[in-house]
Amino acid sequence: MRGVPYQGVPVGTIKKHATGKGNAPKQAMINAARERGFSPADDNEADAIAILLWAIETRGGMA
Repeated sequence: MRGVPYQGVPVGTIKKHATGKGNAPKQAMINAARERGFSPADDNEADAIAILLWAIETRGGMA
């Protein structure tokens, strides 16, 4: 909408980075965020944390 380039990242990539398993259930994502020192309110927040950590730790998939 604003001309910012975006390339989607498969959900399985984020889940695998967070939990080691590409098809991890919601609770596993919450647990992974908690193990990293976060306190997600729900699975959506845990997913957002996982995306942020993936982007930082892989330099947006370039590492």
